[in-house]
Amino acid sequence: MVEEQNYNNIKAGVSGVIEAPSPSQTSETPVSVESAPMTTEMNGGFSGGGNEEYYNEENVAQNINIDTDRIHEIVEAVVNEKWDNLMGNLGNLTLWKERVESNITAMKQELVRINDKFENMQNAMVGRVKIYDDNIRGIHDEMKALEKVFEKILDPLVMNIRELGKITEEIKRHHR
Repeated sequence: MVEEQNYNNIKAGVSGVIEAPSPSQTSETPVSVESAPMTTEMNGGFSGGGNEEYYNEENVAQNINIDTDRIHEIVEAVVNEKWDNLMGNLGNLTLWKERVESNITAMKQELVRINDKFENMQNAMVGRVKIYDDNIRGIHDEMKALEKVFEKILDPLVMNIRELGKITEEIKRHHR
């Protein structure tokens, strides 16, 4: 059954029709001496001096059967060899596919990890920038407060320094 399926598969791959004699014929067939194997059973002589000899149809059919069986065996051996080679290559292909899928999965996981690290770093930087912004706003507010304090203190201080300068001038004039 399996051999018949293999044979049918092989036949399906061959295009065209191959003419072959059918074994059911009982007439004598001329066969070239170069193409047919010699047998001891000949059907009596020459056919007018040519290179052809007449063989018994049973012998020709038997030789064709043997040749067909031999061809079938060779074809099976070639097909099996090619099939084994294909299966060996497909086995390697399956292993390669598994490795590639594993590598792709690993790369996807690494990308997810890198993305998470990037988001964490971005959040940390945004947090730091917010802290710096709050600190600068605090410094700005403190500088505004100092400016107001200096404004209130500066006028009286300048007036006091002028008065001290005048007093020092008067003392210097008296001591001279």
